Amino acid sequence: METIDRQFIGGKLVTSHVRVTQAVYNPFDNTLNGRVTLANSVDVENAIAGAKAAFPAWSRTTLEERKRWLARIDDQQARG
Repeated sequence: METIDRQFIGGKLVTSHVRVTQAVYNPFDNTLNGRVTLANSVDVENAIAGAKAAFPAWSRTTLEERKRWLARIDDQQARG
């Protein structure tokens, strides 16, 4: 079972400020898929600031560019 313990904030994967995790279940058969680490207010504020800073450039990207970026984020998370 995988536990995702980092969050993508400000263009990089960062460790959350809390160690509380939440189970993630498959809605089809209710099997446990894994766990994710929750965020606190510091993580949320950092994410909002990162999103605001990234928006001007991100809003000019194409759908294909966005797909590539999201795939890269997924690859980074998988590598740990």
